[in-house]
Amino acid sequence: MSTLCRRPRSRPSDAGPASCCSATCIPSLHEPSESRPRLRRRGGLTLLEVILALIILGGAMVAIGELIRTASRSARDARDATGAQVIADSLMSEIASGVVPAQPMERQPDPLDPDFVVSVMVERPTQAGLIQVMVLVERVDAIAVGRKSDGFRLVRWMLDPGVELAAPATGAGSTQTGATGSGG
Repeated sequence: MSTLCRRPRSRPSDAGPASCCSATCIPSLHEPSESRPRLRRRGGLTLLEVILALIILGGAMVAIGELIRTASRSARDARDATGAQVIADSLMSEIASGVVPAQPMERQPDPLDPDFVVSVMVERPTQAGLIQVMVLVERVDAIAVGRKSDGFRLVRWMLDPGVELAAPATGAGSTQTGATGSGG
């Protein structure tokens, strides 16, 4: 290793390290880079890298949180739609079978699920003997906050229970009723 000595050299042959004292000599700045001691960079992250990683992580957490919120809202809406369909179909079956009269009803709470209200609309069209029954099921909280909710609508055309159907005509005015069977 060559050194720069602070005292002048007296002879050209004194180029080695033995020709100067080691206390006054400093390493040459003009030496090849292989012989200079290197400053080693410590392994780790800088503050800027840590801040950028936290920003990226925070953005990812916000995006994932939004996806979870959207998914849970969609799952709740699907559950509510299914519940409304079951209620509407059940009520429509009760009306069609005559258990519940086909009369208009305005936003009555469902007896089995108080989270829903039920409305029934009955229209009598120009065709005699038919009625149009529409059952509308809505969530109570959607109505309370004024959120636009179409709810679930089920429309069915059925025979008017208030109209007597004419008895089928039988031949020769006979009104015989009975059962026939085969005996063995």
